[in-house]
Amino acid sequence: MSNKNNPFKGLAHMCIYTQDNEKSIDFYCNAMGFEIYDREMMGTHEEPKRMFPAEFCLVKLGNLFIELIQCFGPWNDTPQDKKHPGVLGVIDHFGIEVDNVDDAVAQLKEWGYEGELSVQTNTISYGVDRPFRYCCVKGPDGESINLYELNNEKFFKGAK
Repeated sequence: MSNKNNPFKGLAHMCIYTQDNEKSIDFYCNAMGFEIYDREMMGTHEEPKRMFPAEFCLVKLGNLFIELIQCFGPWNDTPQDKKHPGVLGVIDHFGIEVDNVDDAVAQLKEWGYEGELSVQTNTISYGVDRPFRYCCVKGPDGESINLYELNNEKFFKGAK
C-alpha cells in the first residue's frame, strides 16, 4: 500500500561495529567494490566516554551505505553501551544485489576470502516458480552478508 505522505523513504545506512576498521574497509572496498564516502575520528577532543573516541567510516556501493565504527572509548556496563563481540544483534543479515553470484564469489576468492562460499538456489522462500541464487558471506566482524542474484524491484513486483 503506497502512501504519498509516508515520511519514511528507505534505508539510510546500516551500521557495523568493527574490531578493526582497516580490516573491514579492506574487505568492503577491495573484495566487494565499495568506496569510502566519508571517514573521520569523532570525540577526540573530549574526555573518553562510552564509545568515544571512535572512528566512523561510511562506505558506499550503489545506493547502499554501511557505517563502519571502531570504538576506542571505555564502554560501560549498560546494555545499550556494552560491546558484545560475536553476538548476533537484531539485524540477521543484509543483502547485496549481484549480476552473477558465481562472478561475485570468484572476486571474493581472488581477494583472498577464506570463509566458506557456497552458491545455492532458493526454491523454498518464494516457491519453485520464483527461485533465486545466492551465497552467504561472513564479514570481518561476523556480520552476515547475502549476495543475491536478483533485482529487488523486478523480483518482488512479480510476487504481487
